[in-house]
Amino acid sequence: MTKLSGKQLIDLSPSLMVEVRRGDENIDIEYSINEYLIKISFEINPNLGVNINADSTLGTYHVDRLSIVASKEVESTPKIPAPQNGSRDFTSLHSYFNEHRTEYSQIIKEAFRRVIIFFKYTLKQPFLDEVSLKNNKFNDIQWFDDEGHEYGPLIVSFTLSVPTVHSSFGVLTFKKEENLNSLLSSLLHNNVEVDLQQQILSDSQTALIGGNLRRGVFEMAVTCELSVKRTFFSQHSRAGDAFEYLEDKGKVKVSVLEFISKVAKDVFGESFKDNHPDDYKCIDY
Repeated sequence: MTKLSGKQLIDLSPSLMVEVRRGDENIDIEYSINEYLIKISFEINPNLGVNINADSTLGTYHVDRLSIVASKEVESTPKIPAPQNGSRDFTSLHSYFNEHRTEYSQIIKEAFRRVIIFFKYTLKQPFLDEVSLKNNKFNDIQWFDDEGHEYGPLIVSFTLSVPTVHSSFGVLTFKKEENLNSLLSSLLHNNVEVDLQQQILSDSQTALIGGNLRRGVFEMAVTCELSVKRTFFSQHSRAGDAFEYLEDKGKVKVSVLEFISKVAKDVFGESFKDNHPDDYKCIDY
C-alpha cells in the first residue's frame, strides 16, 4: 500500500477573520474521517492585521486562502514521468487520476463546506456561502505521491466578489485558543446541518449589512417567530403540528408577543417581557 494525496488551494473573498498572536499565525488542523486523513491550513496574511492590542502581539487577521489536503492509502501510485526536453508528459496518467478525482474532490468539498458553516453560523461571519461552489473547480486537484512529490500543478482558485466585513451585527472573530476545538468537533461531525431559523437569521444579517433593511427586518421577524414557537413546541411534536394546523385554518391565533409575555408567564412562571423589557419593545417594533 502507498499513499495518494490531493490538494486544493481555495482563495477566499470575503476572507475569514481570526485572532492570533504575531508570529503564531499558522492554524493547521488534522483529522481523520472514514479512510481519509484531512489537513486544513489557514493561510493568514501577516500584513493585514487589525485591532492589534497594546503590546502589539494579539490582533485580528484575515485568512485569504485555505489549503485542504486529503490523503488515503491506495494499492499503488504511478511513477512521476521523467522530464523530456525540459517538460514532463502526464498524458498517460490522466486515466489514473480520473478514477480518483471524484472521490477526492467530494471529500475536499465537504471539508470546505464544514469550515464555512462553522464560520458563518457559529461565528456569524456573513457573506460566506457553503452551498454555491459554481466559481470553484474542485475537480482540478494538485496530486502528490507517498513521498510528497508533486505530479502536476493543478491549482485553481475560488473567488467570491463580496466585501470584507469587520466586527458588527454579531460577527465574531475566530480565536485560535478558544475556537479551535469547536471547529475540529464540527469538522468531525458526520451530519452537519443548519436549523432553518439559523439560515434565515444569517440571511437577515447579510441583508442588513448589505443595506437591504426591508428584507433584513422581515427575515429577523420570521426567525423570531420560528425560534419562539419551537421553544414551546418541539419541531415535530404532535402538539406543534396540531397548533400549526389550527393556525393555518384560522381557528387559533397567538402572536409572538403573547407567547413571550402572557403564555410564557403561565407556562414557565416568568416571561421574556418582564426579564428583558427593552428587547421586548424591539421585537414589538
